[in-house]
Amino acid sequence: MAEPHDSAPVVLRNPWALLYWLVFRGLALRRYAQSMHTDFDEALAVWKVRGHVGHDPRFRALCWARWGLLGAAPCCAVLLTGSLCLLSGVEFHWRQALLIGVSYTVGTLLSDALLWHYPQAERWLGRGMWFFLAETFGVQLVARWFPALASFNLLALLAVISPSADFSLVVRGVAVGVAGGVAGGVAGGVAGGVAGGVAVGVAGGVAVGVAGGVAGGVAFGVAVGVAVGVAFGVAFGVAVGVAFGVAGGVAGGVAVGVAVGVAFLVAFLRLPLYLLWELPRCWHLSGRAWRQPEQAAGLWQQQPLHYDEVIQLPLLGLEQHLAVLGAVDPDTCLEALADVGASLRQQWAIPRALGLILSTELARCTTPALLERFHDATAWLPQGLMAADEREFLGVLQSISADTAGALAGMTRATRQQGLQTQLKRLQAQRVALGHRDRARMRHYAEPLTQWQDVLEAEAVRLAHEQTLIGELPMRYSAGAVLEPGAVAFQGRDDLFYALENLLINAPSKTTPLLLGQPRTGKSSALKQLPRRLGAQVLSVYLDMERRGTAADAAGLFSDVVGEMRAAALRPPHAMSLPALDEAVLKSDPYRVFENWLDEVEGVLGVGRWLFLTLDEFDRIDQAVRSGRLDERWFFLLRSLIQHHSRIALALCGTFTLAECDPRWYEALKSAQLLPVSYLQPDEARRVFTQPAPDFPAHVYSEAAILRALDLTGGQPYLVHLLGATVVQTYNRQRADLPPGTPPGTPLPVQAIDAAIPDVVASGDLALRSIWQWLEQIGQKAESIPPLLRALAHGQPGDASGDPEQRLALLELFCERDLLAQDDHGAYYFRVPLMAYWIRAQRHL
Repeated sequence: MAEPHDSAPVVLRNPWALLYWLVFRGLALRRYAQSMHTDFDEALAVWKVRGHVGHDPRFRALCWARWGLLGAAPCCAVLLTGSLCLLSGVEFHWRQALLIGVSYTVGTLLSDALLWHYPQAERWLGRGMWFFLAETFGVQLVARWFPALASFNLLALLAVISPSADFSLVVRGVAVGVAGGVAGGVAGGVAGGVAGGVAVGVAGGVAVGVAGGVAGGVAFGVAVGVAVGVAFGVAFGVAVGVAFGVAGGVAGGVAVGVAVGVAFLVAFLRLPLYLLWELPRCWHLSGRAWRQPEQAAGLWQQQPLHYDEVIQLPLLGLEQHLAVLGAVDPDTCLEALADVGASLRQQWAIPRALGLILSTELARCTTPALLERFHDATAWLPQGLMAADEREFLGVLQSISADTAGALAGMTRATRQQGLQTQLKRLQAQRVALGHRDRARMRHYAEPLTQWQDVLEAEAVRLAHEQTLIGELPMRYSAGAVLEPGAVAFQGRDDLFYALENLLINAPSKTTPLLLGQPRTGKSSALKQLPRRLGAQVLSVYLDMERRGTAADAAGLFSDVVGEMRAAALRPPHAMSLPALDEAVLKSDPYRVFENWLDEVEGVLGVGRWLFLTLDEFDRIDQAVRSGRLDERWFFLLRSLIQHHSRIALALCGTFTLAECDPRWYEALKSAQLLPVSYLQPDEARRVFTQPAPDFPAHVYSEAAILRALDLTGGQPYLVHLLGATVVQTYNRQRADLPPGTPPGTPLPVQAIDAAIPDVVASGDLALRSIWQWLEQIGQKAESIPPLLRALAHGQPGDASGDPEQRLALLELFCERDLLAQDDHGAYYFRVPLMAYWIRAQRHL
């Protein structure tokens, strides 16, 4: 806890101010002492640092305050306790209390003076103290079983040789004081000496029958108990209550034990102060802050932890006060959290307070606008002070809030509604996660999450209603993305799946299919659908060699493949665990170790199941072979898998024929069967364009518009989706400015399709350029390719472009690869007219 900054330096010279610091500001006292010397602490063992800081005026002032407190506190406590006894009618032995208290003080000061002048004597003084304790009280305890030893007790011997009872009290007080002073110096510092003097003096006045050493034992037991407590940062003042309530009426060794125990409870835990003042005070201030949030910051400065740094027990209600501060003033709350973090035992309140603040902010989100601002409203929270699971939970909610803001900022209602549906799914996942056993303590967040869902669902319903009134169309086209298994946007390709089923399931032995086609024809999306099309008896694993081909070596490649296979096996409906593969062993001989591992996998599959590995972009392996990251053993491995592993099937997919790849592919894939992947069939393309998803409205396009769209795209899957998305976006943008209830402008005319062509060419530039680059590769970058295709794109025959033989070879090649076709008159044209539009729009090709 930070100390207030004053213009003048703090100089501690008042004994009673020192007493306050000892009782309530132990941590501040430590910092104050260590500001003079690093070996100086709250024990205030001044003799240890006198030679280093004796010239410091703060040190000299502190020494005088220390000696004043040691000398005055016991007698003042005796006077105070005696007065209380007098008022309450309790008998108090004034004379013996003062004699013992004063003599104890004298003994304490004597031992302190001895240590001041001879600090090196601390060790033998400490040993002498333990001898004194053993001789005085140890013998007394043993004498309960061996009475003959009672006469060897040091205090008893002093009583025998003393000329009077008063002299005996003084001698014993000085002796106990010297021992107590040494205990204070060695064990508990000045606090121990003060507490021991108070306890001994008060006990001497309250105890009935000082004679016999019983009261002395009780008194010193209390003193030791309090001294030990103070040594750990406890108070001195409550030692009065200890002596007053315990010393009378107890005897012997039991008295010592009871006195020490009660001294610990009262001095170390400071139970009376906690129960009678600090806890009620904290409850009162927290309650007022809860009822009057505008006063929470001012009330916080009155919390007990600001004036008492050694509160051992929890200040219940502190977390509610912090939560109120967080709701009204985050900056003040951060300062308060720092105060609590620097306190002795109150750090427990920080995560609870942050949890309450989070709950409050969650419950506050009753509208979409408030939910949007949740991210900013909680950005100040110190997540490092939160539990790990709560920190992760908050991060997800902040992400949902930010994404909700992005969704609601969409240009069309369809976009907003789709964004909200995504966030609703994320909220549902969070609610389900709260049911896990390890998140039991976070289940109180389930109700606010339900509220969030209700808010977003209501907004989604409102947007859907407005969308119906305004006539907006949902965006269901998916241009460019690889479609995941079961995606509603994937349609058609029945002929391809029919062929795959015949090769992989219906045939007596599995044949390796080789799927070849242009870029952007949906080959990868088709492979992704195989797990659902082939059934649960097949463990289908999709391997993107464009990603995996970047591995540094064969061991890295196979390690990635093993990881993909193990992850696929764990997913439904298989839910099985494949054996692990030690990477160190894999590095030693990657090809052989990987194939042996596949033998183990076949054993795990069980009867009736088999493994299907699909290698997408297989031609990327050529680059790895040419660079030396893979060697020719890769081709041997493929050949071995096809020939010798009856329960493993392969499928390869790419854009280049085997003739355009490494010649060793021929040897590896002798039995492979080519499956061309071309454009969609006319009925499939019509279905994709007019019904991209089940909830897409019917009769959006006129028949003329549909025919025009199919003609422009030629059934090319990517362009079918891109054209539909562009038309819908343009339509929705136009409808957004119209008043609700305006009749929809559907079915869309053919002009809507033609108007979208420039936008389709512009937005599809990268995809169409990748097709152009592929054409250059398969045409071996012949110089006649650009003029030939530019001429055809402009409706010219292209006869004058390049060498006639090369031109004819290119025309035949591009016809084989589905780029061009011939009409009835033998003229060549683009099967996808949009490709011709794109070529005409390019200035540099």
